[in-house]
Amino acid sequence: LYIYDDSDNRNSYKGDNILTAAYAGIDLPFGRWNVYAGVRFEYSRMALTSYTKIKDWDSETRNYTHADPFPSVNVTYRINDKHLLRAAYGMSTNRPEFREVSPSVYYDFDLFSDVKGNADLKAAYIQNADLRWEWYPAAGEGISVAVFYKHFRNPIETAILDAGSGSYTYTFENADRANLYGVELDVKKNLDFMGMRNFSVVLNGSLMKSRVDFDDESLEHDRPLQGQSPYLVNADITYSPRFGDNRQLNLALLYNLQGPRIHAVGISGLGDITQRPVHTLDMAASYRFGERTELKLQLTDLLNRPLIFEQDVPQTGRSIEVERYRTGMGFELGIALKF
Repeated sequence: LYIYDDSDNRNSYKGDNILTAAYAGIDLPFGRWNVYAGVRFEYSRMALTSYTKIKDWDSETRNYTHADPFPSVNVTYRINDKHLLRAAYGMSTNRPEFREVSPSVYYDFDLFSDVKGNADLKAAYIQNADLRWEWYPAAGEGISVAVFYKHFRNPIETAILDAGSGSYTYTFENADRANLYGVELDVKKNLDFMGMRNFSVVLNGSLMKSRVDFDDESLEHDRPLQGQSPYLVNADITYSPRFGDNRQLNLALLYNLQGPRIHAVGISGLGDITQRPVHTLDMAASYRFGERTELKLQLTDLLNRPLIFEQDVPQTGRSIEVERYRTGMGFELGIALKF
């Protein structure tokens, strides 16, 4: 049995980031109409120092500077006291993080692979637009239906490279452009009308379609955006009875469904790795007695279903399972005191 030093200074880095921002907005009411418009200006400078030799501390510094305005506008039309129409537009960004631009390599024990940054990564810019109808049937209740659209320029995606011997290296790449559109339903409703006193439900569901577009001369084909599911569902039912002025019980059951999504994009002939649909069920409970004391219980991932990843095999047009594991159920018990 031998032990040896395999340290590599190139796998270390240091960095700093300075973000300065300013915002200006204006609120313009016009009877049933209301227009709120604004712009946020951000200046960001990130400096990353990497080491260039295995044992020596020679280094080089690379700066990533962005100066961007982000306009937004929200237009609301009040149909009556309970119904609203809302249209909104906004621009946002997703800038690379230290880990994503550092050439340093580290081993991820969940991925069973090395992870390496990309020094040439660019910031992504997103144009967001949505149209929403909102209905407020009673205090604390709301129902809304929305259609939305997003356009991405230089979206940042997780990708895999062939590292030889059947292993991969995970890295980060910019796609050229991508589009996403969909519809969303959001419901928050008490169940008193069903005779279920102290019960309430919250439901959020989305159907989406995303596509990354490539030029005709590109070796890649149009595909969904990495990490984007075609559907999402969040639902919870809560029971909240009160026992006098200072005692209240809260019991909540929460369900989440996440559709299949690309976990990592294959590069240079590798097939994409896709995560199969994920179902999770959590439970949360709390009991408040007095004005200062609350007991809390939380159970996570009660279903404990395995996470399954499959990879496309371009030569055969089929997929094979490459990874399967369970995260395990979680249990947390605590007490909160207010002073």
